[in-house]
Amino acid sequence: MPNNHINPYYEVPMQAQIAGAPVMQGDIPVNPEAVKQSVGDSYVGERAKSVTENPLPQALLTLPIWLGLGKGMDWFAEKCRGPYNTTVEYKIGNFGDNLTKTIKNSPFGGFAQSMVNGTRKFGSWINRNIVEHVAVLRAFRDTPSKPTNKMVQGQANGMRGFLLFDYPHVAENFVKPLNYAQDLDCYGADKQFIDKIKAKMKGKPAAEKAKILRSAEFELVSKTKDPALIAKFEDLSTEAQLKVLQNRKARAFGFKNHKHMTELIKDIQSNPEEIIKACRKAEKNMYSKILVNDNNVVVNWVRKLFGKPPIVSESGNFYNQVKGYMLGRKVYASEFTNKLIGSSPNLNPHTTKLGSWLPKISNQLLEGATNGVTGGKLARLMQAVFLAEVVLKTAKAEKGDKGRTFAERFIELVGFFITMPIAIQLMHRVGGMQYAGMSKQAVENYRAALKTFNEKALNAGFASKNAYKAEKKALTAMKKANIKNPITGLLKWGAGVLTGGLETLGSYRTKAFNPKAGAGAKIGDFLRHPGHYMKNGGGSVLRFAAALFMLMPMLNKIGVKASHAIFGRPKHSTLDKEEDKPKEPETNQPPDAQTVQTPPAQPTQPPTPQPQAPNYVKPEIYPSRTNLINKIKHPELFANSAADSTADSKKKYQEPVRTYIPSPAAAQLQGENYDVLNEAMKRSEAAEKMALEALAMKV
Repeated sequence: MPNNHINPYYEVPMQAQIAGAPVMQGDIPVNPEAVKQSVGDSYVGERAKSVTENPLPQALLTLPIWLGLGKGMDWFAEKCRGPYNTTVEYKIGNFGDNLTKTIKNSPFGGFAQSMVNGTRKFGSWINRNIVEHVAVLRAFRDTPSKPTNKMVQGQANGMRGFLLFDYPHVAENFVKPLNYAQDLDCYGADKQFIDKIKAKMKGKPAAEKAKILRSAEFELVSKTKDPALIAKFEDLSTEAQLKVLQNRKARAFGFKNHKHMTELIKDIQSNPEEIIKACRKAEKNMYSKILVNDNNVVVNWVRKLFGKPPIVSESGNFYNQVKGYMLGRKVYASEFTNKLIGSSPNLNPHTTKLGSWLPKISNQLLEGATNGVTGGKLARLMQAVFLAEVVLKTAKAEKGDKGRTFAERFIELVGFFITMPIAIQLMHRVGGMQYAGMSKQAVENYRAALKTFNEKALNAGFASKNAYKAEKKALTAMKKANIKNPITGLLKWGAGVLTGGLETLGSYRTKAFNPKAGAGAKIGDFLRHPGHYMKNGGGSVLRFAAALFMLMPMLNKIGVKASHAIFGRPKHSTLDKEEDKPKEPETNQPPDAQTVQTPPAQPTQPPTPQPQAPNYVKPEIYPSRTNLINKIKHPELFANSAADSTADSKKKYQEPVRTYIPSPAAAQLQGENYDVLNEAMKRSEAAEKMALEALAMKV
């Protein structure tokens, strides 16, 4: 009895028998967690997820960590004041100098020097034999694009840039008018002088209080006790007094006057040496007092909008003291310049590479861990949140895994700050590829011509649109640099898209536009030139996304892997992906192809749909109708045809309703082996045949 047809009465689920069959709709439930896999695949995503996972414990840890960071970095600031050779910055650099000398005089010194020389020679060989022969690589090395946003400029310049970005706030806070008599100590006043001014101000109207306070400021910053000079100052108008105080205070902070200070601050990232000179000339006992007692910052800002004078008081209150402890800081000029010198390897006095770079690296590590080398205490609050997360993750780690977890999380935290300038610099080097084929001098000439062109366009200086187009065409040809290689041309175009809004051609205008104009004028200019603004804004968004979500995570992972190499990889690493984690068992999953045994090949048959059932049911074997023995055992099978038909219709198998989508693949049955049963049936049929032949002969 051949068995090469699929028995429709076998209740075997099709998908359970077909190895590698395509998954049908509805077979496997969608795992919604898999959709979230890429959300946290960045430093920012991981930090945000951590806060939502542990809001209360993280909040309880954040406050003491924040206070600890504040006091600790205040102590560090004190150690950075005074002459440079007495500061902690100098001690760190001096340690690097001494260590370098010790290594050079040791047996290891020769090997270390040979490694340094070898690295330099290899870099020279790369430049000479590869970079110099590829226009795009030369542009990448020599002519990076330049950011125009002051914050991005500071971030791109690393630790020195962050310090210089913070300095304008420090200097401007020093020259602004005071609101409290007790704040006169930032100009060198002692308690006795402050009490005398408080007594003068007591009970006076607000305008009279402000006048007394300005007179005291003049006396302190001018270092004069001459009553005639003080009286002459008091006879001036309020506007004149404020102008005199601005110049005197700027001079006390090391500048020639307030105008000189404003000019240097305007392009501060290009003037670190001038800022250092000014800080060295500043009065040693004077400092910028930020958010220590002035609790009327917002109120006075609102009053200024309505043309009202600021609120002036002889003293602060309890709220002032608490806020000053939590948020206030005191920045001395010597403290700032020493941090700036330490963070500028080309400006500090250390004699070795390690000694020159070690103070900068130390400041970077401290800033990455605390946000306290620059900026105020609110920035330290943000860092306290992240440090609380590091502590929580370390506490939750298994015994023996805590050290590795802390090292990894802390290095990732610090690495976010350290990789930021690297990512921005790398991005702008890619942007510099738009100048492929141009020399450094040609790029400088192009930038000068571009600046003139854009100023002319902004002031509506073109006689006609044709004149604008002609000059634009000349600048475009200058930038193209006669490059004919299509690949180089494509890279130049891509770099230009990345740097949209930085060094791009301005739009044609028939009406001059002042960038310092009000909101109405800016909205009107936007409506007249939407393409220009959208292009510039799109470039900013593209650069922000490229640095934050592509380059920084990529660079930060290098630091994390270095942590793994030194301290070992924790069981739950920040580099773990969703698919690496143990998965929950799921129902209705198709079996793995390796776990299904493939039966011997059968003759190819058209696929027959199989009824789906949750469990395998052993097939029912129907006895042969021609076997005489079966006639005795099963008389119901040998009834007349009508009865037989009726009986068959009653016993007919009722197939279940199919609720699945039939697969087009051929079924591969995995039922029981019936070879022995088939052989027995063949022998029974052969015996039956012989019996019938014998009976036929007798007849």
